[in-house]
Amino acid sequence: MRSYINKLADYRDFEFEHEADLRCPKEYIEKQLRHITRGSRRTEKAEVLQKGDVAVLKLESKAAKFDRPSVTLTVGGGLFDKELEEKLVGRKVGERFAVTVNGEEVKTEVLSATRSVYPEPDDEMVKKYVAGKDDMEGVETVEQYIEHIKSHYAAEKKQETVFGILDSVAEYVLTHTDWEFDEKEVQKVYDDMYTEMCEWVKDEMGTSFEELFDDELTAQTGAENKAQLLEMIRADAERAIASALFVHKYTDGKEPKEIDLNEIYDLDWSFLQDYVTENIRFIEE
Repeated sequence: MRSYINKLADYRDFEFEHEADLRCPKEYIEKQLRHITRGSRRTEKAEVLQKGDVAVLKLESKAAKFDRPSVTLTVGGGLFDKELEEKLVGRKVGERFAVTVNGEEVKTEVLSATRSVYPEPDDEMVKKYVAGKDDMEGVETVEQYIEHIKSHYAAEKKQETVFGILDSVAEYVLTHTDWEFDEKEVQKVYDDMYTEMCEWVKDEMGTSFEELFDDELTAQTGAENKAQLLEMIRADAERAIASALFVHKYTDGKEPKEIDLNEIYDLDWSFLQDYVTENIRFIEE
């Protein structure tokens, strides 16, 4: 590889939080327990609104969205309007009040409300729910199901924490290193990425890249137009080469001239993952 490093940033200079709490929140456990009690839930009228209630409201406002004779929403669900829903908590059925939402006054009346009530889970519910689920083999009681929830949460939280920090460490190195890119190598990687992108557009969207409308492009890639997307692809090409130079330097000590351009793919980042994992204290129960 003709691209090379003028001065490589040391990944160990990046500061990150060295402690991660893997303890499962009570609210998360309660939410997961509802999976096994959902079939036995009942609905009852609610008098004072709380998060999760289904409320029917009458709204009056100069804003069209909030000028409705009747609208049904889940309090705290965020699907209708997060700001309005936050101001509903604690309100009573039949209450009339005015709130300001997005700078507009909204006269509100709570017409009715219902609440889902879940029974206490028992072992029979657990057995019925886990039947046929390979990842829950041996789980037969509520206590065992809760331990499964905690274990699963901790594993996901640990992975999320490690990979989040790993990405930040890699980003630090890639943005703080002085790289010297060979234009021909960048162009070769760019061409490969461009070809792959065009094939994806044809397979997934049934059209060519040239015929793709900007709004379709934005929805799929976040780029505002084709020119911006091509700039992003070029940046990705440089990043792929930089990643290879960085990883091979730390894993096998290869100098740039010893690295083949095809080695920019399937890089082994385990050394960085191990470094991050070894330098975090995970708090568990």
